[in-house]
Amino acid sequence: GSGEEGSDEEGSGDGSDEETESQQGDDAKEAANDLEAAVKKTTAEIDSIKSDVASITARVEKLEGNAGAGGSGSGEGPVEGSGSEDLEEQSEEGSGSGSASGSASGSASGS
Repeated sequence: GSGEEGSDEEGSGDGSDEETESQQGDDAKEAANDLEAAVKKTTAEIDSIKSDVASITARVEKLEGNAGAGGSGSGEGPVEGSGSEDLEEQSEEGSGSGSASGSASGSASGS
C-alpha cells in the first residue's frame, strides 16, 4: 500500500516539472502577443487622433469661412480662438502617442 503511494508522488512530481516548462513557453508567447496587441492598439489610437485632427481642421476652416462670409467681426474672433486651441491640444496628444508607439514597436521587433 505505502509503496504505491510513493510511486504516485514521484509521478505527480515529474508531471508538474514538465507543466512548468511548457507553461513558461506559453507565458512568453502570451507576453509577445500582448505586446503586439498593445502596439496595434496604440497605432489605431494614433490613426483615430489623426482623423480627429483632420475633421477639426475641416470644421475650423468651415467655421472661419462662414464667419468671413457673414462679415461680423464679433463672430469671427471666438470661432478662431476656440478652433485653434482645440487643434493645439490635439496636436500635442498626437505627438505624445506617436513617440509611445515608436518605442513600443521598436522593442517588439527587437525581441
